[in-house]
Amino acid sequence: MKEKLKYCYTGIYSSYNRSGEVEKEQKIQCSYTVEKDSVVNGILSKIWFQIDEFQYAEGDQEVKEWKFAKLLRLPYYIYRFDGTEDMLKVSDKSIYIQIFQHFNEIEKIRKALPKLPATYLVYMVYFDLIAFEEFTSKIESCKNIQNERYVKIEDFSGLNTNMLGLFGGPSEFQNGDFYVQGMGKYTTSNQEINAYDYYCLNSDVKVVNSMGYRRGLSNYYGNVKINRSERSLFGGVMMENFLPKTKDKDEKYGYILRAVEVKRLDE
Repeated sequence: MKEKLKYCYTGIYSSYNRSGEVEKEQKIQCSYTVEKDSVVNGILSKIWFQIDEFQYAEGDQEVKEWKFAKLLRLPYYIYRFDGTEDMLKVSDKSIYIQIFQHFNEIEKIRKALPKLPATYLVYMVYFDLIAFEEFTSKIESCKNIQNERYVKIEDFSGLNTNMLGLFGGPSEFQNGDFYVQGMGKYTTSNQEINAYDYYCLNSDVKVVNSMGYRRGLSNYYGNVKINRSERSLFGGVMMENFLPKTKDKDEKYGYILRAVEVKRLDE
């Protein structure tokens, strides 16, 4: 049975110079649909992210609709474990075949897109959407999370993600240690919600763009709200700062701050 949920993504990316002044501010808002379909052994779900609308503005400039991003469908997959027996199923060959097929689909779509900064920005949003779905899946599958005490999530700590760079090669993101703590439960709009805080420091980043590549450190933190009965994302926040490792005197920006929020839309 397929599940379709609609969300709104809001992001503000602020680039600062070495004097601490804002050099560039990008504002993004997009509505999107998440379509999930259980595929293998009940633990591997294929996901399609469909962008329904994508709006962009730089600074105080007029908001523009990026029509090339509209109705773009991007695939991914997530695991969901309910116990040790489910974790053992990951070694099943059929699951690896499915994963390989998913990556081929992503690669095919990536190669069809123009190699432009705007496309790369859309892909940054895509990986944020993936992150929130991964947070939801891993947190709901972890049995040792406690309230008011941060617990290290081993599956996320040190995880290396190939971000399929659009230019000279793949961008890479390697997590530092990832920690989560429970923040309690509440009810809103007749939905029972579990709330969690998380943080991850000193993640290693390699960003490939049209000018070459940049290396740096990412520190991010935020919260995730999960619908208890559906075990699905209800909403979340991510705050991230990117600190370049390079000391190139020609480097324009000192650091980048990103503020991201995802909300479930009413049906």
